[in-house]
Amino acid sequence: MANDQNQSNGSTRRTFLTGAGLGAITLSPLTVSAKNPPTVSVPEYYRGGEVVKRMEVPRVWYEHRTRAKRVIDNLNKSVLAQDGVLETGLVRDDKNKYDGVNGLKIEISVDPNKSVDLPDVASGLGVRTQELEPEAVRGDSCENIGDFDPYPGGVNIKDYASKDLPCTSGYPVFSGTGKYDIVTAAHCLINDCDLNIGDDVYQDTEYLGDVIAGDAQADVAIIGLDTGKLVKNAIREPDGTMRDVKGRVSEIKIENRAANFFDGHTKVGCTTGITKAGIKKAHVTRGSCPTLKGHGFTSGHDAADGDSGGPHYWIDNGDAYIMGHHFGSKNLKDKTATCHGERKVWDVSYCMPAYWVENNLGFTVP
Repeated sequence: MANDQNQSNGSTRRTFLTGAGLGAITLSPLTVSAKNPPTVSVPEYYRGGEVVKRMEVPRVWYEHRTRAKRVIDNLNKSVLAQDGVLETGLVRDDKNKYDGVNGLKIEISVDPNKSVDLPDVASGLGVRTQELEPEAVRGDSCENIGDFDPYPGGVNIKDYASKDLPCTSGYPVFSGTGKYDIVTAAHCLINDCDLNIGDDVYQDTEYLGDVIAGDAQADVAIIGLDTGKLVKNAIREPDGTMRDVKGRVSEIKIENRAANFFDGHTKVGCTTGITKAGIKKAHVTRGSCPTLKGHGFTSGHDAADGDSGGPHYWIDNGDAYIMGHHFGSKNLKDKTATCHGERKVWDVSYCMPAYWVENNLGFTVP
């Protein structure tokens, strides 16, 4: 299965070496002398583990984002050990542009009631500090009751039939077994960051299947569906709009969108329905479980209890490309959502990306 980074670098290398007439010589795509073209061709969408569409990004920005990821990974080793540091991530740096594209800088979220020792700059990369409440609120209490729904984002998911704290069904994945499995948020099905493979999962009071894989720190649970429970590879939005799922979004597209905020990203949840907003922060690592393993991202979507596990996706030519699933929220808003009663609404959403699931758990987005 192709890894996002290896696929990007390998494909780019072949393009550059062919243009330079160097045949099969193995060189880094970033070291092919002054004849390097000004842009790099990188994956935009994958389907079934294969690249189905590419995009061009400025070479200088590509080099910058590669360095930014390395810098934040190194910085996390020291800052996340501090009790007052809640999370880190990469955010837009609109003061430094790379061939017209905004750069990335590090944002460190801290508990305002605790002392921390943080740098202003890390290896030349800007660092800003943000005060944040210690815990994000994770969606897990919407009582969205109904019959089995084969579409992602549909009827609630929970770990036993009598539980009244359900979440939202996620997106389909494929492991070569001849049918789709489904992704949702692991925290909907676990206690104390302990995901038990083989546990039963329900949609409302109806047995759905078992947990067959996952990672509690990444907040990922994959449900192997019971016989007869077939999930559609499409998303049915609350207004009835149907969108075929044509694959998933690449890691570098998420990074690029974090640098250049936009309004084309959609989320579906059992409580708030469909919401649209842009990406705020990429490569998020939290200081407590689930840590999101340096790959979470945040967005400006409204969210409420019950939305966790629901799909985030990018719309291209009417089709859906999965970005990941909803994990939780922060920043309480002065409004409520109605889902069998009033629910508080939060205006920053956390998402665990589909590329991590595909690159680490052996399941592909079909």
